[in-house]
Amino acid sequence: SGKNYYLKNSTWTDAATSNNSTIFIKAFTTDTNDEPSIIGVNSVTLVDVNNNTLSNSINLNIGEEVTIKFLLNPSNATLKETNWTNSDSSKVSMKDSVGYALIKGIEVGSSDIEITVKDYDGNVKTDSVKVNVINSDQPVLVSSITLSPTSVTLSPNGTYKFNVMVNPSNATNKGVTWSSSNTNVVSVDQNGNMKALKKGTAKIRVTAKDGSGKYAEASVTVESPKPTNILVTGVSLNASTVKMYVGQSYQLIHTVKPSNATNKGVTWNSSNTNVVSVSNGKIIGKSSGKARITVTTIDGGYSAYTDVTVINRPSSSSKPSSSSKPSSSSSSGSSISSSIDIIKDTIELNKGSEEKLEYKLSQDLTDSIIIWKSSNTDVAVVKNGIVTAISDGEATITATINGKDIKDTCKVIVKKLDLTGIVFEDESLSVSVGKTLKLTLNALPSGADLPSLKWDVDNKDILSVSDEGVIKGLNVGEAIVTVSSIDEKYNASVNVTVTPYVSEPIEINVEGYDLNFDENTYSYTLKIKNEKSLKITSNVKDISIKGNDKLENGSLITITVFNDNGNKTYNIKIEKSKSYVYIFISIISLLLIINIIRIVLKKKKNNE
Repeated sequence: SGKNYYLKNSTWTDAATSNNSTIFIKAFTTDTNDEPSIIGVNSVTLVDVNNNTLSNSINLNIGEEVTIKFLLNPSNATLKETNWTNSDSSKVSMKDSVGYALIKGIEVGSSDIEITVKDYDGNVKTDSVKVNVINSDQPVLVSSITLSPTSVTLSPNGTYKFNVMVNPSNATNKGVTWSSSNTNVVSVDQNGNMKALKKGTAKIRVTAKDGSGKYAEASVTVESPKPTNILVTGVSLNASTVKMYVGQSYQLIHTVKPSNATNKGVTWNSSNTNVVSVSNGKIIGKSSGKARITVTTIDGGYSAYTDVTVINRPSSSSKPSSSSKPSSSSSSGSSISSSIDIIKDTIELNKGSEEKLEYKLSQDLTDSIIIWKSSNTDVAVVKNGIVTAISDGEATITATINGKDIKDTCKVIVKKLDLTGIVFEDESLSVSVGKTLKLTLNALPSGADLPSLKWDVDNKDILSVSDEGVIKGLNVGEAIVTVSSIDEKYNASVNVTVTPYVSEPIEINVEGYDLNFDENTYSYTLKIKNEKSLKITSNVKDISIKGNDKLENGSLITITVFNDNGNKTYNIKIEKSKSYVYIFISIISLLLIINIIRIVLKKKKNNE
């Protein structure tokens, strides 16, 4: 029929030993059902006699032989041609037959052995292997090292071990050493066991011990651990009921449970703000009545409340006689009894709270001016009768009628609040590279004293912090600043982002004049009146001004600004406006000269 066919159920032996062995069989038949399909080849792979895929290279000693073969994908692909090649027969000899090649080391060096196959559709596929011929008396040096994976991310205290492969497989010395580029971030022992220490990045390097200089590196990133979200389970207040006078204040203290809850934020509410106001737990009696103060957690919506009763202060006549204070008589000896009477003999306050002192005046002193004074302003201060607690201790508040020896006193006891915690004023902050910022820390409850503190930052490459809580941006990134009491009973943290440095635009101003200053314009002309010097100001601290004294028309003021972007110099040329007096004198002088000339000319004419 003139078509190509293949024999079935036949056994063939090697028919050729040349490098190019192609056998064509042509048959003629009238039975078209015996024609098989032609299957294309997708790939060819070099393997050893056990069908193990060869690596990129194999090593042979001089005189050593090895047999290799190829596998097809698919395995039943129909080939038209197969071709074995040897790039350097002086180093490696090769004898090939259908599907196999026998290679032998001849001389120290290398050669590339390649198989090329082609199917009947014209598809050509290749695979190759480098054969290195070595002298067994010489060591086989490491040719390459690989680490996998090439990068990994860990949390502090996390551990990991990279997979390492040393090539070739028959290298004489496969020993390696391990090292970390930043041992403050990641440590590694000589078995390759790594441990993450703190936030940052590092490179882990593994180096061959045989002196070949071969090494491999992988990147390690240590991220700050994501905080566990500890949910709020409840909240409580330090008092269930409070009874107070109008004008009196009281500090409610709330406790969120558990103490290590992630979000301890709360909101405060008064059921009747006309009776009691509340701000951050501080309540103030406004008018007589009752109100309920409720604190509610932001997380979970848990709440607690205190019932507050506000009453009017009793009149002076209601004071028990045993505690009544004698009235002071006036120095004039008048029969009228003049007095000032502070309603309460003693008040107790928490640090940071305040209370307005109520008082009674005799009728003759109704319009008098009252002078208020504290015996110890470190403990309590007073202004217009409002006492503010500063620190724990005692003080005496004295109210005196201005210009008269009429006075009354009230004892103030400021109680020390027990510290329950410390908290940063801000949840997160940012600072530019090279800039500083003082962190603000508050005691809980408000009014309690802060303990002695110690400061730390988790990434000292990004940020520094002083013993006074002043941070400075070093490099762009993020860091966590932690402050703790010396006994580590209390602590707080704040996230700080360090942003790239952006210099502020330079400003130069001349008082009384509009200079229209632009930091990229370096020369100016300024018309002034008759000043001998000018008041020049700038937002840059480091500035030099020369020529700003004894200003004359044409004077040049030189301003040099020194900042992080280098020095910049600006020149201001002065033009002075002539004063009206000067112009007036000039005109009068001119008129006199003209008049003199006229007189001279007239006299000369008369003489003629």
